[in-house]
Amino acid sequence: MRIEVVGELGGYSRVWDGLVDQMRLPTPFLRSWWLANVAEGEPRFVLVLDDDDELVGGLALQRSTRSGIEWLQFCGSGPLEPDHLDLVAAMGSECDVARLIGEWLGRPGSRVIDLVGLVRGGRLEGVVPGWGTMTEIEVAPYARLPSTVESYMTTRPARMRNTVTRTNKRLTAKGVRFELVRPDDFDAALESLRLLHDTRWGDESGFLSKWDAFSAAMRAGVAAGDVRFHRLVAPDEQVVAIEVEFVVANRMSFYQAGRLTDRDWRGAGSVLRFHVISSAIDEGMTEFDLLRGGENYKLEWSNGQRPLDRVRNGIGPGGVALVGVARLNLRIRRAAVVLNRQIRPSAPSGTEVPVTRPSGETGAAKKIRVVFYTDASQIGGAESVAKNLLRELDEQFAVTIAGTNERVVRDIASVRPSAAPLLLPAIRDRTDLAAMRAHRAQFALLRPDLFHFNLSEGSSCQYAILAALSIRGSKLVVTENSPMGVRSELSRRIKRRSARRFGAHIAVGDAAAALIEADIGLPSGSLRVIPNAVPVIEHRPPTRDDPRPTVGAVSRFDPVKGLDVLVRAMALVEGARLVIVGDGEQRGEIEELVRELGLGDRVELTGWVDGSRHLLPNFDVFVLPSRLEGMPMSVIEAMHAGVAVIATDVGSVREVVSDGVSGLVVPPDDADALAKAISRLLDDEPMRSHFAAEGQRIALDRFTSGRNVRAYEAVYREILDRPTS
Repeated sequence: MRIEVVGELGGYSRVWDGLVDQMRLPTPFLRSWWLANVAEGEPRFVLVLDDDDELVGGLALQRSTRSGIEWLQFCGSGPLEPDHLDLVAAMGSECDVARLIGEWLGRPGSRVIDLVGLVRGGRLEGVVPGWGTMTEIEVAPYARLPSTVESYMTTRPARMRNTVTRTNKRLTAKGVRFELVRPDDFDAALESLRLLHDTRWGDESGFLSKWDAFSAAMRAGVAAGDVRFHRLVAPDEQVVAIEVEFVVANRMSFYQAGRLTDRDWRGAGSVLRFHVISSAIDEGMTEFDLLRGGENYKLEWSNGQRPLDRVRNGIGPGGVALVGVARLNLRIRRAAVVLNRQIRPSAPSGTEVPVTRPSGETGAAKKIRVVFYTDASQIGGAESVAKNLLRELDEQFAVTIAGTNERVVRDIASVRPSAAPLLLPAIRDRTDLAAMRAHRAQFALLRPDLFHFNLSEGSSCQYAILAALSIRGSKLVVTENSPMGVRSELSRRIKRRSARRFGAHIAVGDAAAALIEADIGLPSGSLRVIPNAVPVIEHRPPTRDDPRPTVGAVSRFDPVKGLDVLVRAMALVEGARLVIVGDGEQRGEIEELVRELGLGDRVELTGWVDGSRHLLPNFDVFVLPSRLEGMPMSVIEAMHAGVAVIATDVGSVREVVSDGVSGLVVPPDDADALAKAISRLLDDEPMRSHFAAEGQRIALDRFTSGRNVRAYEAVYREILDRPTS
């Protein structure tokens, strides 16, 4: 194989588009019609050709220079914000293509490789050479589409459903119609989009600054059959709202929209999107992708999110220097934001801002300052535990929520309006001294009375903990949410030595504590236990339109969660359906397993759903099939909902579920045993009802967030009362 770099795809376009279709996540932003029209600077197509000069892969870039240094970006990067980008490769050639492209990017010379919108877990991610960082820049919400629009809408927030229903009736009464724009009406539709988008956003829209390139790409995309315009039209032929969508490989992607802003047409955008999604479902589309941006209106239509990354690496002295300057400028801007929050915390208009005084000052407004830290890159059980604690923690504690992932910090902070968020650079490994120094500098500046580190797995937060311990007089609470062992012998030594200085080292269950002590080499009894818990909520009555018995699970798609075992077990259970709420990197493997076992009509993967606890009453049986757990939040939530539980015998599960009393406990990684337990409960309604009632009684008695929060508050005060060493 060899590399050839060209300025246009030319005769390779058809084969290139075929390679796009083979991607794990086919994206319209790598179609030849898009790439031919949107480049800023010089297009650079890095093509990989086999020995017969056939195209087997490649990477679409644009080249410019800054300060005399070559700057390489994804083709189209800038105001048009392309998403889900990666290299393309023929099946069976992926590794060779990735290797050759990595070597070409790292060839001698100075350059900056700045890739925005990189798909997480793609082929390119692991081969970008040079010095720099990879950061999560944004999320891309999406919705997995069921077989009917009614099924889809039942999973949407009630407020949104009501808005769409009422507005649709009102607009229908006015004679407004929904239509797919015909190709011969394309120019008029394009002009409507420009005018309506400009009316709504004006100078705030970066998209309009690239209008000529966008409109040229749309014309080419319509000709290729990949671009559609949908609109709502009034009886006088006035366009009320309009959207442009891309269709690639059975996925529809929402790109841009415009609507009239008059009060008479309020809600028209939501009605249009409802009709668009309805048409996508009618055509058998499997997904509706809302692309980059975590805006609330997008989240209302989605049931999952994909992270989008940015890699900015320097090659050679000049490239490394430019990346170093960019990183320094970013840290200066972040520090300025943090200092501004500390000097003048934000508060709703008309409310007093409590004054945070250093420890030892007197006055009624004295606060206990807590830095709550997480290095999680996604929301999981540990982060749900954090939210439950911070939501109800006494306001005497002035909390700064610190972390290395903006979305995680923002999500946790959302439950505590008085908290100050603090974003810190991720510490990649033990050689990342700059990020460690940034942590220590911010920790020293904040001077908290207490640090609370929330660990999602054994090696989490280890260098941030060292930074905190380096500050004289620091007091630490460390919570271990999982008994998953540390990653290396170095991590084990760091944890063992650090633990001697923890004010409190907490596990979520007795069995989990024993596993952690054994893994680190700590004496038995070194960890104290505060069980996980969830808030008490009022569950909605069951609402489902499928008469078949329903088995449910709520989980991240990760090998440790054992969802493959659950799917294999369902193949042995007759007449029941399975609903899995969640998402993650293993989703593709689970989907393939469902197809392989012929379970497509019996297994539904919903993606993440806001307020998923309200779905639990729709399940006849809840299953936790994990290979490893601490004290699983999902099991506690199911018990609160009054649903019979089956769980694997891992971690502290038996401290929550009593086998044969409040549920069934089965061996992990045993599909046969799990299938027998599921069949047993589905066939025995009295047993199922007994387990549901007893489980709910236990959950309400022992596993409520109020008990958990009071226990943590007692630990905080105990540690603060100790003399400072």
